[in-house]
This record gives sequence, structure tokens and C-alpha cells, in this order.
Amino acid sequence: MWIVRVWRNGWAKFEERWMDEHLVLSKGTVAQLPGLLVDANLQSLTWWTEKHNYYANLEVIDSLDRKYRLGVSEQTLGGHNRQAHVKRWLKTRVYAHLPLGVRPWLFFFYRMVLRRGVLDGSRGMMFHTLQGLWYRLLVDAKVREIEDAMKQDGCDASEAAQRMLGIDLAVRRETLAKQAQ
Repeated sequence: MWIVRVWRNGWAKFEERWMDEHLVLSKGTVAQLPGLLVDANLQSLTWWTEKHNYYANLEVIDSLDRKYRLGVSEQTLGGHNRQAHVKRWLKTRVYAHLPLGVRPWLFFFYRMVLRRGVLDGSRGMMFHTLQGLWYRLLVDAKVREIEDAMKQDGCDASEAAQRMLGIDLAVRRETLAKQAQ
């Protein structure tokens, strides 16, 4: 997997997205450096689950923005990052159209069977279950909770997100509008 980590000042910017933002290069080329990037996080499981609960909220906003066009994220990916384009296409054109509650199980199957996560041992099984299944189920449950609130209370996605997640999308829209000027 390629991840752009080094760039010349002024030659790149991050997308304005809630989740899975990518670096978009405006100049230059991408090269692969030798070596490995190891993410050896030594935080506790409590820290990890709290972090993922927070990120699940951002993922929910991103999902609601795609579905209800809330205007709180850039919806296009520029640049020449093929890997990012493929992942974004799969997420928005395939995964997003699968039924809530089913898609996490399909993703878990992909990770465990097709990507051979079963070979990662008991710690790998825990990681794939928490990151590939639990996290994705949490996102889907929060999306469903907000959509149920929208139907029950007759409010829009922005109002429901503010009430259920504590995220004020009006502030984000104002920030994006100022940046566009």
C-alpha cells in the first residue's frame, strides 16, 4: 500500500473530508522510498475503542453527506493517486450501496478469507474483528440511529447528527465556504 508521507511545501493539500482524506499533489511526482512503515501502537484497548467511536462519528457524517448532500465535504479526489481513486470508488460505488448491517460482514469476510486474515493468529483475529467488523457495524448502527431519528422527529440529517452525535454541521459549511472564497 502506498501512502504519501513526504512532499514539498505548497505542492500538495489534503482534501476537505471528514474521513479517509487523501493528499492531493498539485506538482511533482510520486516515488517509492525503500523500507517499511510500521505502525506499532502501544495504547490500551480502551484508548483504541474510544478513538474508533470518535472516528465512527466522522464516518457517519461522511456517509450522510454522500447520501443527503449536506455540503460538508469535498466529494472529488484530484491528483494522480490511483490507489486512493480505487479505494474511494469501492467505498462510494460499491460498499455504500450495500445494505446497512450486511456490508460489515462482507468486509469482514473479505479481510479474513480473501485477504487471508485467518493466518494472522489470535491477535490478528481480534484486530480484524474490532477494526473490520465491530467498527463498521458501529458506523452502520449510528447511520441507522440518525435516519430513524429523521423519520421519527421529521428533522433533516444535519439536525439529527447534531442531536445524536453532537456535531454542528453548520460550522463546517461556513468553514468550507470561507475557504472557497
